[in-house]
Amino acid sequence: MLYLSLFMMIPLACEGFLIYYESNNQISNRTLLLSSQIVENNVKKLDTLLGSIQKMTMAVNSDSTIQRLIRQSAIEIDRNDDISKLLSLRLIDLGQLYGGVFSTYIILDNKIVGKTSYYDLRERIDIDHDLYSQIRNHGDFQTFIHYGGSPIVAYQGGTVLLIGTSLINRETGKPYGIVVHEIRQAILENMMQADFGEHSYSLLLKSDGIMLANTIHSNFNNIFEVVREVTDQAIGTSLEIIEKKECFVLVKYLTNGWILASVVYKHFLRENSRNIFNILLMVITIFFFIDIFVSRKLASYELAPIVKMNTYVDFVKEGDFSRSLYTIRHDEIGELTDNIRQMATRINTLINTIKKEQAQLRLHEYEVLQAQINPHFLYNTLDSINWLACKGDVKKTTEMISSVSTFFRIGLSNGENIIPLCDEIEHVRSYLTVEKIRFPDKFNYFIFQNQSLSECFIPKLILQPVVENAIAHGIRPSDTMCMIMIHIEEDDNIICIQVVDNGVGMEISKLHEIQAVLANGQSENNTDCYGLSNINDRIHILAGREYGLSIASERNNGTSVRIILPNDLRKKL
Repeated sequence: MLYLSLFMMIPLACEGFLIYYESNNQISNRTLLLSSQIVENNVKKLDTLLGSIQKMTMAVNSDSTIQRLIRQSAIEIDRNDDISKLLSLRLIDLGQLYGGVFSTYIILDNKIVGKTSYYDLRERIDIDHDLYSQIRNHGDFQTFIHYGGSPIVAYQGGTVLLIGTSLINRETGKPYGIVVHEIRQAILENMMQADFGEHSYSLLLKSDGIMLANTIHSNFNNIFEVVREVTDQAIGTSLEIIEKKECFVLVKYLTNGWILASVVYKHFLRENSRNIFNILLMVITIFFFIDIFVSRKLASYELAPIVKMNTYVDFVKEGDFSRSLYTIRHDEIGELTDNIRQMATRINTLINTIKKEQAQLRLHEYEVLQAQINPHFLYNTLDSINWLACKGDVKKTTEMISSVSTFFRIGLSNGENIIPLCDEIEHVRSYLTVEKIRFPDKFNYFIFQNQSLSECFIPKLILQPVVENAIAHGIRPSDTMCMIMIHIEEDDNIICIQVVDNGVGMEISKLHEIQAVLANGQSENNTDCYGLSNINDRIHILAGREYGLSIASERNNGTSVRIILPNDLRKKL
């Protein structure tokens, strides 16, 4: 069937190649004609620019104000700056009539300069004496190129093209300076720009082959060959097309004798016909693959049971045992199907058993970690109660015993591993009350809690060890009255608990050591951060490693501990 499909596609392929051959010729000719029209339009734009320059030059030479200023400059030598400003103002007025794509300058023999450009004059005009004389003593326009910006004003941009002629004193009939029109090469290139495809380009040449502007790509190498072809073969004023091996050169003379040459590569002319060929090739390819697909589907019809078993095994491999596999044949394939289903059922039973054992082991690890909390707080508190009793301070003794009672009642919590947030807050408040009685002049505390979170469940005994660390290591060593702030809020279903003190803080090396322990797990040898590591490990066991504890501290500025928890821990268990 596959061979038959290939044989039937041969006539279709032949017809496609014939269509491509004919369309290639038609589209290439039409595209070349369109390219010629674009070149003609570019020539018109350039001729318009040159016409504006000629009109501007005539206006400058015939303007009575400019003639009067020329005569004044020869007499009133001490007013050079004023005359220069007046010349510039008059040139700007005239320039508004003839377009703004070029700048016009008047340079008098006595070095007075007028300009339409808003750039400041250069300290030294970069036009040498021979070039100045050549422009001054010829009535025709003289063209020259200046690289690296303007030779007259402080414009340091790209290359500029300058077109100059003599400035005549109408009273004497003799030249008294020059008129120079300055055009940025980028403007000329924009007027010559045309979308003739990749690597195509345009050249603006003088009749002697000197290049005035170009839109050449960096990877073009035979520019001099094209210039020679154009200057040798271009004749007349009509558009000429010079054919080369890989391209066409479209040549057109401007009214002033300049030549615009545009190079169009033949592969650009054939681009649309190639698109037609690609479409035909794509259609043939699609039909070819459709034939193959249908053939393979028919061939695989008999293998459908094996395909279903393979799919079922893929789901089992990914841990999905919810799929069903039914026996659809009563032969060896059917027997294999039954065996695979029974094997998957047995694997599922074993996996569930292992999960239960792991859950029990996880709970046991949590209980071990919780039991490791240092009981020295109880010893210190009993000593303080004994001291208050001996002192006879019944009120504080009663308050401390009540707070200790609340502390241990909530700490036990009937053996629960997670408790409501309000109970955990009450637990740490009892601890702070006891510590405040013991150290009345060392610290104050403030607890801010979003009341809507009161019934959210969190791991038991995660706040008290953090507050205990803050008092022991941050506040007690301090010589001033300190503050402990506990801030609890919710953001995007996450509870954020922050414990901040303004105690003595810690050295950067110590901070890095604690951060390393929190990142890598509990270290039994590091007793200084044992409590924080214990809390972090218990949160990882109950909620997962995406939650936990982080710490930041700065010497003499205090410490901040941040605890991140899910807003409903019961869903995690």
